[in-house]
Amino acid sequence: MVMICKLCGKNMNSVDEYVRHVMMECKQVPRTRKCPVCGRRFNTIHKFKVHLMNEALIDVRHGSMLVQLQ
Repeated sequence: MVMICKLCGKNMNSVDEYVRHVMMECKQVPRTRKCPVCGRRFNTIHKFKVHLMNEALIDVRHGSMLVQLQ
C-alpha cells in the first residue's frame, strides 16, 4: 500500500513513514492550532498534527485533506 501526502505529494510505503512525515518533515501542514476540517482547537501544533494524522486514517473528511491510499 502506498500512501501519498496530499499536502506535498510525497509517497510513503508504510504507516510509520507517514507518521514520521506528518509529524516532522511535511512543511505544508497548516501552522495553525485549529483543524480546518472539524474546527477543533488544540493547545499546540504538535497536538494538532497528531489529531490530523489519527483522524486521516479513520475519517474520510480528514483523510481527504492529508493522505491518499493506493
